[in-house]
Amino acid sequence: MKIITRKTYLIFWSIALVLFLPYIFDIDLDSTLDINIHDTYFVIQHFYIGLFYLIFFGISGLIYWLLEILKRKRIDWLTITHSLITVISIIIFSSSKYIFGERMAEFKGQPIYFDYMQISEVINFGTLILLIFGQLFFAINILIGILSKRKS
Repeated sequence: MKIITRKTYLIFWSIALVLFLPYIFDIDLDSTLDINIHDTYFVIQHFYIGLFYLIFFGISGLIYWLLEILKRKRIDWLTITHSLITVISIIIFSSSKYIFGERMAEFKGQPIYFDYMQISEVINFGTLILLIFGQLFFAINILIGILSKRKS
């Protein structure tokens, strides 16, 4: 647990690289994420999703690194909660396409009782809400770190 609370920036930078690498070496360059909201479709290439992960985790790691360099105090349970919520929600968001994409391929030509794409969209929306909620812990922890006295 000590590495999560003290070397959080290394964890975030490592995760940024690990999540970005599959999107660099994606063989299908035309693969996209399609998001349907009411009557509007948002189409995002997978490369840009990986780039978002790289920037998001890179900035989070940079902020944690700056707090460590400036010797600002952080609350350990807020750091752990933010780290776990962020990583788990990104993993769920990234893997839901593959889980439900395979499900759709299994049921082609057979009567489908559940709309797996709709379930996937609900899961993605839920994990997005969870990710935003996790960033509140990050903001509170950063504010406490900035406003508190230096560590001795």
